Amino acid sequence: MKIILIAQILIMCILPLGCNEKHCWQEINTFASGYIRLIRSCGKSDYAIAVGEIIVHYDGGFWNYDKSLYGDLAYGVSCITGDDSDIVGDAVTGDRILHFELDEWSWVLDIEDINSENKIRLLDVWSIDKERVIIAGRKGEGKAIYQFDGSELIEMYSGSEGWLTRIWGSSKQNIYAGGNDGKILKYDGTSWTEAEITLGGRVNDIWGRNENDIYFVTEEVVTKYDGNEWTEIYSDEEIKLKKIKGGAEDELFVVGVDLKTPKNIIMHFDGSEWRDIGDESLNEMGLNDIWISKDGSMFLIGGSGYGDGTYFTIIMKYTCQ
Repeated sequence: MKIILIAQILIMCILPLGCNEKHCWQEINTFASGYIRLIRSCGKSDYAIAVGEIIVHYDGGFWNYDKSLYGDLAYGVSCITGDDSDIVGDAVTGDRILHFELDEWSWVLDIEDINSENKIRLLDVWSIDKERVIIAGRKGEGKAIYQFDGSELIEMYSGSEGWLTRIWGSSKQNIYAGGNDGKILKYDGTSWTEAEITLGGRVNDIWGRNENDIYFVTEEVVTKYDGNEWTEIYSDEEIKLKKIKGGAEDELFVVGVDLKTPKNIIMHFDGSEWRDIGDESLNEMGLNDIWISKDGSMFLIGGSGYGDGTYFTIIMKYTCQ
């Protein structure tokens, strides 16, 4: 009887469906202090930077600890690979900017002196080249976008009520910013204009493959923009969506929470249908973001608390194919 039972368990692990149900996500790293909010790739390299209360990076083989922000919190990060294969990046913490170059992070701007009057908040950042980044956020009670060249913060846009939560671009002439009210702004290399669509709620993430394949995530909906038309491709009022990344061809992966259960979910789109590839091991922590490396390796970043108001970070890797 025991032999039969063991054989059944082994079969369930070997078969793709059985493995996918319960044994796909494995913990590969734990960082004992601080939690991480999001991950971004660095251009064409297999390098990624993840930020929050701490900063870590992936170098193509391993996740490595960079630094703690000592009570500060990075809301956004962007990085780019130069022609000489060096990595340059920037992160924003609300009122400060960090710069990454030559494997070192340093504070390059603190806007506290001008903030008492203007109430500026820097909430996300996108690299347009090694010298310049575009920063989305808030000024006073309205949306604001800035350009930073390493020394000076220059206002590019100041608009309607609310604030900008996410920014992403495919090129210097094609950058999108999403707001807490679902409004989308587009930059064409000259000016910012408001898109003809308003999404249903706060924009939690923007990701794309190119200018004709861009995805916007609100808490309940995933919307695709093909350069001409906006199409809702996923919607569920009982699921809270957080972040999105894409794999090969038409593949998409969305991190969220099933509010009915509740449980953490990873919704996978294979080009024709959606299914949850999460498993029970993910319910022991909060999930914050997902990232796919150049070789197709898939990583989740999440974490949990110690019970005293402090947090730790866990990195999981998908092991089923």
